[in-house]
Amino acid sequence: MKHKIPLLKDHHSHPFMFSILNSCPNISLARTKEEAIAIINFAETNIILGWNSDWYHFTTSELRVMPPVIICNRSFHSFLVSSSFKEIFSEAEFVQHFNDANWVEKNLSKIMHFFASIQTFQPQQIEDYFAFLLRQGVYYAEEMLLAFAEEIDLFIKLGFLERTQFWTSIEIFNTLSKQEYIHGIKIFADGSLGSKTAAMNYLDVQRGKLVHSDIALEILIEQVASLNKALAIHAIGRQAITQVINLISKNQHIPEIRIEHCQFISRRDAFRAKELGIILSMQPNFSFDSIRYKDRLSEQTCQDNNSFRMLIDEVGFIP
Repeated sequence: MKHKIPLLKDHHSHPFMFSILNSCPNISLARTKEEAIAIINFAETNIILGWNSDWYHFTTSELRVMPPVIICNRSFHSFLVSSSFKEIFSEAEFVQHFNDANWVEKNLSKIMHFFASIQTFQPQQIEDYFAFLLRQGVYYAEEMLLAFAEEIDLFIKLGFLERTQFWTSIEIFNTLSKQEYIHGIKIFADGSLGSKTAAMNYLDVQRGKLVHSDIALEILIEQVASLNKALAIHAIGRQAITQVINLISKNQHIPEIRIEHCQFISRRDAFRAKELGIILSMQPNFSFDSIRYKDRLSEQTCQDNNSFRMLIDEVGFIP
């Protein structure tokens, strides 16, 4: 017997980013640096995706002879920039700060805005991407990092407002004339596993860092509360998750609060989040991080990743 299920909703996505970057060269399957360089040298775009920094690194000499490109870590939280790109875009804020991990985590909306400005883009790419999603059974995909006002106009023109929901940084929000279209504000509390900037311990003793101090993050949360908008906070590592829950417990005047990813939440913090009414916006596909990043995580940490059974069976979250 066949059963029909409703079309799915993806509550954490980046449809505009995926649309504009879909045609960019991807070196994620290049297992050697030589293979990757061959792809990069024939690139017809400024943006290269899929670099796995644990497989190989590019030397200064190699970056010096590459075409004008940005090489994006597969996590999209760290980057390399070729010398020729730096020369062409020397005044760009991204070029001046891409080596500063803390700046990157605080300015991903700006980074996406910059990427969009250097990529050739057509509205058809958005339509093609949503058509692709529909073929996968996904009707709705939230835009978690709106980068500029024109994106709202584009979705209105295409008739896709019912197929998304806009989130943006508080800095971008304050520049928008159509703020009524923004569902909520997104804040980053830490980075990613791929760039080792998620706030947690790693096997090589490196420790990811919090993006904000407690005081700075508390101020941001208070600003969101004053807007009466929803709040989504990116927090992957246990230290960041604990920081977020501690501060949310002090400010419960926000209509909807989500922790994005929340991969390494402790049992204690899970109960606290449930009591506070926090939504854990988690993605099953990141369970594979326990395999992908076992080179940097302890066996116990890998087991703690995306503890859905604990959250459902013990804490009482309902998927």
